[in-house]
Amino acid sequence: MYALHAITGSLYFEIWSDNSGLPGSKLGSTVALDQTNLESYSWNYVDMTGAGVNVTSGTNYHIVAYFTSGSSTTFAIDNGSPDNRSSYNTGGGWTSYGNDFRIRTLVVPSASALPVELVNFGANAMDNKVTLNWKTATEVNNYGFDVERRMQNENGFSASLSASWLKIGFVKGSGNSNSPKNYSFTDANLPSGKIQYRLKQTDLTGSFVYSPEVEVNIAAPDKFSLTQNFPNPFNPETVISFQLPSEGMVTLKVYDVLGKEVATLVNEKKLAGKYDVKFDGSKLASGVYFYRLSANNFNAVKKFVLMK
Repeated sequence: MYALHAITGSLYFEIWSDNSGLPGSKLGSTVALDQTNLESYSWNYVDMTGAGVNVTSGTNYHIVAYFTSGSSTTFAIDNGSPDNRSSYNTGGGWTSYGNDFRIRTLVVPSASALPVELVNFGANAMDNKVTLNWKTATEVNNYGFDVERRMQNENGFSASLSASWLKIGFVKGSGNSNSPKNYSFTDANLPSGKIQYRLKQTDLTGSFVYSPEVEVNIAAPDKFSLTQNFPNPFNPETVISFQLPSEGMVTLKVYDVLGKEVATLVNEKKLAGKYDVKFDGSKLASGVYFYRLSANNFNAVKKFVLMK
């Protein structure tokens, strides 16, 4: 609703049935809104759940608003026109857009529609992985869930910086369902420290809502370690795992039997934590190779076999 000039007293909002494109009769109760709660020359929003109307999907309704000034009452309706203008009525019938206020098109949800009802959302940390599990009781028009994560830095979590939240994945929703649905998502290769997660549930119209946040703590390892790759022998991919008890510069490189460097897998500063690195040997010949981890004053070398 948009107030074009000062209106004293209260505004009243009602849901009406449709009669050939114009309001037919009032349904339910009147919702009153005091002018002190409105901002002039701006769009204001009114919660119409207080009208107590159980609307039916596929049926047209009108939002009717009115105020009384002196002996006259001015009405406006939402008619869904593209320019967001409304019709109005000062006692002589409905006409086009007036100068008092206008109403933007509103969508009243159907009473038969099932909301996306999230009944639980939890996180379980194991080593350097976190598994998120959540369950919905009912869903309507559920496109899916963006999974978002943020890490704690030296100043803790920033509640004011939305940019600190990072989308790390998407899980497709079930569309429409009146039965429980279970979902899960695994976030791997995480550094140590506190981590928060939330879900951004989006419907098919693009509307979205955020879930409550959940928090886990990834414990830092107590020592440096480089483990044997798996699988070994491999063709052509294998995974190399290592752990760091403290932050530092890390390099992980692969060498052939002559000591020639054939690949650099890691060359950057990393936080304390456990890490899994995938190595692809598809461009190398079969044979014995070595991989070396250097971190702070720690150095370790292991042998692995590429067998094509």
